[in-house]
Amino acid sequence: MQTTPSQSKPHKNIRRTEPQWRELITQWQQGDLSIAKFCEKHNLSNQSFYAWKNKLSKSTEAIAPAPPVFIDLSQDASISSSSWNIVLKLDSGMELQLTRH
Repeated sequence: MQTTPSQSKPHKNIRRTEPQWRELITQWQQGDLSIAKFCEKHNLSNQSFYAWKNKLSKSTEAIAPAPPVFIDLSQDASISSSSWNIVLKLDSGMELQLTRH
């Protein structure tokens, strides 16, 4: 039986690992294709894609990021009486400058 262009290709049963699904979902997120088009392009079943997308989003949510760590220097006598200049340079070219005289 011959398939016409309007018929979809059959999906081969290819077993993928969790890292492979993470990579596929990352590629989809960084692209501009709908899930249906992405699955068609990569010969994936929509059902498997949605199942892995949900599974991986739940496992990502379960890992809480570590809280930021701040060091309180306001009570340090050697710092509180001296002048200082701090410049924070960001990748975007923006700079934050803090000065105390």
